[in-house]
Amino acid sequence: MLAKHTELGIRLLRGLSFNVMWPWEVFDADAMGKFIAICDLWKSTEALHWSNMRFYLNPFTLKLEPIAFISGINNTLPDDKHVFQDKGSSFINFLFFDPRILNAYNKYIIRFSDPKYLAELKNTLAENGKNANFDFAALEKRAEFLGTH
Repeated sequence: MLAKHTELGIRLLRGLSFNVMWPWEVFDADAMGKFIAICDLWKSTEALHWSNMRFYLNPFTLKLEPIAFISGINNTLPDDKHVFQDKGSSFINFLFFDPRILNAYNKYIIRFSDPKYLAELKNTLAENGKNANFDFAALEKRAEFLGTH
């Protein structure tokens, strides 16, 4: 069964690359939109470069979902730019031609830029001891920009 799923995943990506399939036919739109929104919030441009993307074939939906592989905060990305405005983001711009993925992205950007969500995130990080050296004010500033643009 794993070999068949591998073959299907390859066929899906080839169908997309040869323009015989739409992004919504290949990817789980909600998962992809959420992934792009998370990367935008954290300014993780490297995670969105095509060569750094990894996918999981969901055996129930038979669609690909993104897997976080390389991440990091891009401090060179200006605070007033989205990650899809970064060089090397042509794949993401291509995905945004699909209204399902773009709508999912917008839904999650609204959610992640909400001050209530950020407060919950901050509390969760504090409870788990994960925010000792983290500049949360910068993340809040970023979320404020994303929530208004």
